[in-house]
Amino acid sequence: MEPLSECQDIPTLNDREKRKLEEESRILKKKKRQRQIRRRVALFTGLLVLVGIGLVLYIKYAPTNKQMDPKTWFEQQTGAALSETSPAVVLQDHVTDTPARLENGQLYLPYNMVRENIFTRYYWDEENAVMLFTTAYENITFTPDQTVYTVDGEETESEYPVVISRDDGLYVLASHMEQYVNVRISSYPEAYHILVDYKWGERQAAVVKKKTAVRANGGVKGLILTRVEAGGSVGVLEQGEKWSQVVTEDGYIGYLQNKCLEEVQSVPFEHEFDAPEYPSLRLDDKVNLIWHQIGHPDSNGYLEQDTSEMTGVNVISPTWFFLSDNEGNFTSHADKTYVKKAHKAGLQVWGLVSNFSEDMSTRTLMASTSARLNLAQNLVDAALEYKLDGINVDFEAITEDAAYGYVQFMREISILCRKNGLILSVDIPVPYDFNLYYDRKELGTVVDYVIIMGYDEHYVGSDAGSVASLSFEEDGVRRTLRSVPAEKIVSGIPFYIRIWYSQTDENGEESVWSEILSMNAVTRTLETYDVTPVWDEEAGQYYAQWTLDDGIECRIWVEDEASIEKKVALVSQYDLGGVAAWALGFERNTIWDVISEGIKDE
Repeated sequence: MEPLSECQDIPTLNDREKRKLEEESRILKKKKRQRQIRRRVALFTGLLVLVGIGLVLYIKYAPTNKQMDPKTWFEQQTGAALSETSPAVVLQDHVTDTPARLENGQLYLPYNMVRENIFTRYYWDEENAVMLFTTAYENITFTPDQTVYTVDGEETESEYPVVISRDDGLYVLASHMEQYVNVRISSYPEAYHILVDYKWGERQAAVVKKKTAVRANGGVKGLILTRVEAGGSVGVLEQGEKWSQVVTEDGYIGYLQNKCLEEVQSVPFEHEFDAPEYPSLRLDDKVNLIWHQIGHPDSNGYLEQDTSEMTGVNVISPTWFFLSDNEGNFTSHADKTYVKKAHKAGLQVWGLVSNFSEDMSTRTLMASTSARLNLAQNLVDAALEYKLDGINVDFEAITEDAAYGYVQFMREISILCRKNGLILSVDIPVPYDFNLYYDRKELGTVVDYVIIMGYDEHYVGSDAGSVASLSFEEDGVRRTLRSVPAEKIVSGIPFYIRIWYSQTDENGEESVWSEILSMNAVTRTLETYDVTPVWDEEAGQYYAQWTLDDGIECRIWVEDEASIEKKVALVSQYDLGGVAAWALGFERNTIWDVISEGIKDE
């Protein structure tokens, strides 16, 4: 088609074509509007999604401001109903399950909680239904719910009952406790709890950076227990990745975000307290004690013969007193002539009392206040009659159910010894988790010397092994040092040795048995079988083994000058109160100089 010239007429659209163009225009506008609507819908939908996501994130991560009612919280922790007169007890770093009591304006703490966690000096005398309390010089008896009590049998009176008895148990007056034990008791009646701090020394703590909430659980959704101001301090019980469990100064145990805390540090945690004194008697020099086995009164006559070669020893402890019944009576081999000779030789005499009789039960005796007091008085009377310098209590194989009364006995006899100028010592086994009920801390407070029986590492009925390896001896010292002052600790060492025999029968079963030998007997035995022992560095002893003609295998860990020297060196290393050896007659004469040199002060 040829293009139109300027002079040619432009053709016009007919109606049909106009309608068509208009329809196309309308359709285009409609599609445009639809696109705009879709864009708006999409944008709105996107906004809704973003708002929803934001809302979900807010719900998930935004901290809650909900505060938990303190009463409700502490009731959940104790499992008991609380009130203003029965507040929960926060025992430094945990909530106990027995509330305290508030009566006549006085706070009382549950006796069992006090005894098991804080202070063992309150002793419930089941026999007479009274509470005993023993100080350095007095036996005090409190009758529940009464203000009249007795001190060494003489009546006196207090403003309030020191002990009260209720349906759920016994309670002890908090203010009485604060006189005798290093505790700090803070009361928060509006929050239905009290805080008892009693473990002092170092603790993990941190300063709070800004005012923040302590929550019931580790997370921002945990309900708020309380708030800590900026600069406040909290004890840190456990550190997590983002949250730490803390205890506030007013006794709330909850969680704080780590980012809200300054660096966690070990800081002093102390409380000023004027502790009651428990005076102790002490030798001028290190104790160098030897036990002397006296199985019959006639054995006393051999004192001079048995000690003729002995040097350096300043205390001899004859095994004189043997418990004979459950009423506090004993058989005695004590001898005045023995004491006179010992004193003339420059020796103190500490009479030993033991509990090896089959005619008595240590648990039964220790559970009876009348029997304990009878025994204590009888022992002190005997010590004074025979002019002894001290008493050595050697009650062995104490079971957990006897330990409560046993420790109380040591408190009671300590009063009599202290008043009469007698040195009181006690023999205890090496501390382990299974015998912690000996309460070494309390024993170390009330007695003058705590003697660790650092022997019988292996014994009749055990596997073969050393009677006292060096590591066993040192472990006993280090463990005892956790609760007893070094100057009160005497390290007990053995002079005796066990030779172990073992034999396997035709069924493949091994029998193991042993016998005790002296140092000289061991030397003769090794010479007889032409055996040369070798040094066992780990045991700190010479070791030998050989086989007899009948197939019996023999093993022995030798106690001699070399092993004794290493054991005695612990006295100087840890600045202990001295050394004690079991028993006279098992040594050889060269041992005495080894001990004297080993415990000599530098």
